[in-house]
Amino acid sequence: MQILNNDGELVQIRTRKLQVDIRPTDGGLVMSAGVIVGSRTVNILESYGVHCGAGTTRLIAYDSVSIKEESHDTVLIELSGCADDTMVTSFFQLNEFDPLIHCNVHVHGRGGGYHEVMSHHEFVPGVCDYCFTPHLRPGANDVVGRFAMKSPVCIMQKDAHLACLVADVTDLDDEPDKMICLDANVKGSTGASSQIAVGIANHEPYGLIYFRKVHSPAPSATNREVRYSYYMLLSADAVPASGYSLVVRSLWRMFGRKNFMRVDPQTMSRQRYTELALNYAVKNLWRDFPSQEWQGDGDARSTGGLIMGIKYPNDIWFHFFFNQLHTAYGLLLYGRENGDADLVEKARRIKQLALQAPSKAGLQAAVFTHEIVTGLRRERWVIQSHWASGAIPYADQATISPDFDAYSTLDSSWTAYWMLRWLDTEPDDGLLDRVTLLGDTLLAVQRPSGAIPTFLHASNLAPMTHLQESPDCAVCGLFLAELFSRTGQSKYLLAAERVASFIEDDIMPQKWACYETYYDSAAKPLDTYDGHTNQLPQNTYPMYWSSQLFKSLYRTTARSNYLASAVACVDYLLLFQAVWSPPYLGVKGFGSVGIGNGHTGWNDARSGIFASGIADFFPLTGNREYLERGVAAARAPLVLMYAPENERVASTYNCGPIGYADECYAHRGKDGRLGPSCFDYSVGYALVAFHELCRRYGSIYLHTEGGWAVGIDGVAVTDIHSTERDGFLIDISRNTVSVESMTVRLDSDISSNIYIRDRDAVFRLRQITAKTYAAGKRVDYSPPATKSIAEREQRN
Repeated sequence: MQILNNDGELVQIRTRKLQVDIRPTDGGLVMSAGVIVGSRTVNILESYGVHCGAGTTRLIAYDSVSIKEESHDTVLIELSGCADDTMVTSFFQLNEFDPLIHCNVHVHGRGGGYHEVMSHHEFVPGVCDYCFTPHLRPGANDVVGRFAMKSPVCIMQKDAHLACLVADVTDLDDEPDKMICLDANVKGSTGASSQIAVGIANHEPYGLIYFRKVHSPAPSATNREVRYSYYMLLSADAVPASGYSLVVRSLWRMFGRKNFMRVDPQTMSRQRYTELALNYAVKNLWRDFPSQEWQGDGDARSTGGLIMGIKYPNDIWFHFFFNQLHTAYGLLLYGRENGDADLVEKARRIKQLALQAPSKAGLQAAVFTHEIVTGLRRERWVIQSHWASGAIPYADQATISPDFDAYSTLDSSWTAYWMLRWLDTEPDDGLLDRVTLLGDTLLAVQRPSGAIPTFLHASNLAPMTHLQESPDCAVCGLFLAELFSRTGQSKYLLAAERVASFIEDDIMPQKWACYETYYDSAAKPLDTYDGHTNQLPQNTYPMYWSSQLFKSLYRTTARSNYLASAVACVDYLLLFQAVWSPPYLGVKGFGSVGIGNGHTGWNDARSGIFASGIADFFPLTGNREYLERGVAAARAPLVLMYAPENERVASTYNCGPIGYADECYAHRGKDGRLGPSCFDYSVGYALVAFHELCRRYGSIYLHTEGGWAVGIDGVAVTDIHSTERDGFLIDISRNTVSVESMTVRLDSDISSNIYIRDRDAVFRLRQITAKTYAAGKRVDYSPPATKSIAEREQRN
């Protein structure tokens, strides 16, 4: 740490990574924060004061500076200013080894309160060529509201120069009503440079869905003192238009891992969640369809399914959003693991129902429905349908689009992908025949750009004008890449690579407007654009499918550019994953993956779809953050299960029958529940993901070479010790009602012993002879009853 100058007006401080200069200007003092590159400093952000609003908003400029604290590795700078009856003090803390600047803002004065207190920063490199905010703010009076900040960041980048403001959300632990928000203006007030801001502003949701300032005092700004804090993250060597990966890593270090170690929001073991969910679903939702027969291997097989009730009477969907074949795949694996022949048979009946869907050239109808009319059973298939006009009460909030007389390549490809996953578990010629037909059809309609149209006319399979070149085709590419891996036919690989090129050239990094953008419950007009942040609407499904497409291509071809694109896509997706649980929500939101930048739902069921795919990036990259994030994503939807054990993590714990669940929470930018949609799109997908994660990584995954471990199912690994004589001692803590047993998996075989110690109760050591850990080893583990401190000491 060097203080280069401190003459009372000009202050210069340099760490190993950053330099901060405070210098006089015509209107007061300006604070410049820059990055040290060799022998020079590249200025990134400048701040002139704090904007305060009480009726009208004005800049309170800094006019004095002092160094408040100083040590060999830390320095604290105080900048202050005063105007009328308002006093502003900002503290900037630098650490010798930290690339972050921590900022604390105190505002004293007006007793009537402020509707806005914001720290604005000029982006010195000029008008940025890339901006990210977690939510759109298209109106002049709009902000990025607190209900939209799963990643509480605003990012600007020009070439390799990056600036990111991070709201310090730990501030809200003591003041949950604080109206924290973010703002950005790419063209700034003058057009000479871009601006980003963080602070407090009273705001409310409106429309579908944005947040606008309210010119009345914010709840946390009605007193004479207002406080908030934030971080500045700066870089001068970020990958152009992809510096967000640096932000994603920083957010997990700052907030994510700490929340992950709390095990919240998981309250029960995976086994218990599954038992409750299946107890409800099988008893209440299962239907046999004996009239639906499938001819295969010379036998007639009955079909069945778990009714959804999305839009039609007793409907079951094989759709990208609600896809029961995805759930059935999980039921098959779970039934086998637990010796439940009935559950395995039910899973197979769902598969047969999917194969019964009327099809044309491999494209298949998406919705099965049956009802009783004058005592007669009537069954029919709907080839394609929007869900938003169904029983879920969206109609008063969104313009409902008519269903198209068309097949959806999106729905058919996602269903076919799960057929391929099924083939990995047991042979079925019917599945392979169906998916091969679809593969050939997709090749026939692929456009010169590499994109595959989302809708094909039912009569002649000609592409419709709607979404001919959409990022949704990433799921078609994923299916084609996986079809190649099963058939070895190079035409499918070439087609998948063409889709990948389209995603790289026309979509990445930010053009993720897709089917859901325009036909969801928060449907946007086709020309929606936020000119303040230069962002289009974005949804997370195609981000995920693209990451999986590139991952599949990398595994097939070993081409490093595919791995780079896969990581770029999954990291962008992770900007929409909650790294914290807002105290103003009625549920624990940590780990949930959001819908996109025009929707506010927390704990959305899609988190379960994405969870195992996110975790896949751990073995690909060696970065355990992906494993931890995948586990967090699998846990998040289970918060919304109706169960007594969930009382401490969700206000909705008693809002329905035990074992069922809401689809998501805070769906309209307010603290409130949405309600259930179906079994699959609530807990179903999350349980499939949890099952996959535990099969791969056990209840605890131990990386012997790195000397670290990750708790997967209801535990956190608080410490790990290794000695040549004793092997590994793993300290765990539990945050669950019960942990019946645990499986430990390792990165490689070892021949030493492993012990597990539970610090939450009387110490118990469980010895395991480690001979075949790579395949996993079950630990008989009965958590002891909690003892008093005196009893523990006496016992130990």
